[in-house]
Amino acid sequence: MAHIAFDTPIISRDERAKILINLKQRFLEIYPPEAREVILDLIDQYRIGGIEELRPEVLTIHRFTHKYGGLKTIIERLKIKNLVPLFNQIKENIYT
Repeated sequence: MAHIAFDTPIISRDERAKILINLKQRFLEIYPPEAREVILDLIDQYRIGGIEELRPEVLTIHRFTHKYGGLKTIIERLKIKNLVPLFNQIKENIYT
């Protein structure tokens, strides 16, 4: 929409993901390494499927349960109880 309204360049999901990973290190560094791995996989899931993929339910798909052993294990790795703020932070960092 910004492209149409303000004639700004279109930024692909791939580019947005790379910007988040490469330029917004501070966001990632607030989490422990085992949580960062999950977050990087979430960013990759966004890159593949779009903003609709950034919701807690995505952690129950095969890609995540196979790699991490289930939702309980993922939550333990993230060291957070409420997943919604994490997803909101990822979205905010992708689109700002």
